[in-house]
Amino acid sequence: MALSQPSREDFSYGEQNAVSRATLPLAMLAVGFAGAACALAVDFDTLKGNDLRADDASFGDGAAEASSEAAAFAYSAEVLKDEPIGYFRLGEAPGATTASNQVPKGAVGTYHDGVTLGVPGAIFGDSDTAARFDVGSVVISDPAFDFAAHASFTLEAWLKPSALDDEYRRVLAAEQLTPRQGYSMTIHGRDGIQFERYLDGVQEGANPLPAQVLPLGVYTHVVAVYDAAIQTCSLYLNGEAVATPTNQCVFSITHHGSFVVGAPAGGLTYSTFQGTIDEVALYAKALSGARAKAHFLAGSR
Repeated sequence: MALSQPSREDFSYGEQNAVSRATLPLAMLAVGFAGAACALAVDFDTLKGNDLRADDASFGDGAAEASSEAAAFAYSAEVLKDEPIGYFRLGEAPGATTASNQVPKGAVGTYHDGVTLGVPGAIFGDSDTAARFDVGSVVISDPAFDFAAHASFTLEAWLKPSALDDEYRRVLAAEQLTPRQGYSMTIHGRDGIQFERYLDGVQEGANPLPAQVLPLGVYTHVVAVYDAAIQTCSLYLNGEAVATPTNQCVFSITHHGSFVVGAPAGGLTYSTFQGTIDEVALYAKALSGARAKAHFLAGSR
């Protein structure tokens, strides 16, 4: 299945940009505010036929920085609109040991050896960076991330693998070994991306057929959903469903432990993820396919 990349005709400008002398009809503009920031989207179809010259608008030296801020706001706004219980942008500077949580009062994560910070991130136009994983991990301890019994939940991240092989490499996981309980997102060179839940060593989940092997060296937006209302597991890649709600997930799982990014959890010996991870979010509900698509479009190149 080909992973689609949308075209975009909207531009966002942060508060440091000044549009001076350009008089635009109100119908052409959509303005949004978040704190002191302002996002401005211009409808270019409406602008056609209007006499707007290059010298009608001037931009300060902060244009590039402001554009980056607006891009970050656009994507983050879509994520926060869906009320995540954990949102880790993984954009800390090299040397940081704490992964900040964009959710107020939410649990923070701890970087462990083998994570390289400050690498280029996934979000179009956003200077916020990402984390490259070689043998390291980010560990977050929060009981809210257990999603025990039949609690609906959603996992989201942007992934750029640098290596795929016959190892089942953990991307996101909250598991325990004896007896095996919890959930995980895994990638494999042949079996592709997988989302699974476990009860007493037995697994269920969304394993796409045909297998969806992620491309190397480019970001893919991944959303994994467990919907308790209809007891199904689903997977979305770049906003498109690749494992539909025909995947029955009926277990009442139990788990008590940490949520881990980039490595197995709970003493399991699966391999670590090799590549870059960005914009990890967790939700205590099942996101719809429409919302998964909206997130992808807000952040895609």
